[in-house]
Amino acid sequence: MADLGPDQRDVVEDMYGLSLEEQLFVKAYCLCFNATEAYLAVKPEVKRASAGMTGMIWLRKPEVRNAIDKIVEERKQSLELDARLLLHELLCVANSKITDLLNDQGEIDLSRLKDAPEHVKRAVEMVENTYSAKTGDSKVKVKMHDKLKAIELLGKHLKIWTEKLELTGKDGEKLSFIVSFEGPEPPEE
Repeated sequence: MADLGPDQRDVVEDMYGLSLEEQLFVKAYCLCFNATEAYLAVKPEVKRASAGMTGMIWLRKPEVRNAIDKIVEERKQSLELDARLLLHELLCVANSKITDLLNDQGEIDLSRLKDAPEHVKRAVEMVENTYSAKTGDSKVKVKMHDKLKAIELLGKHLKIWTEKLELTGKDGEKLSFIVSFEGPEPPEE
């Protein structure tokens, strides 16, 4: 559950004209990106099913959605992350080759890592150098980031391939949903 400590519950600035509970919901949602957990952080006494439904309703409120979008955009800018940077990192991994780090004998040469192109350096996930005092042998392990995953993500971004899930009901008919609400019965009129 998103944890809103006492300091966040007491001092909440007027955020985009939202009520105090909506402001707390927005802050909790921006910590966990889960409407149920965010609503439970604001109202922990509510049943989980009710929290899920109410959280989704609150997410549909334009003023709540706008506040969340603004916070996410501010975070993105403060981290200096944008699509170009992420794509550049994926391209580094996709275009790297372990052979750029091998010497003429086909062994990993750490001195080549220092002089390797920037995209190869960015593709290296881990370097492990072990030395055995007993034998005097030194072994170097280099683990590269997952090249296939980078290619897959680039392909999805470029819409070279897309995943499509088609759901149908019994015998190929349209799906129908039954929604039930948990809680007290509405008062009779």
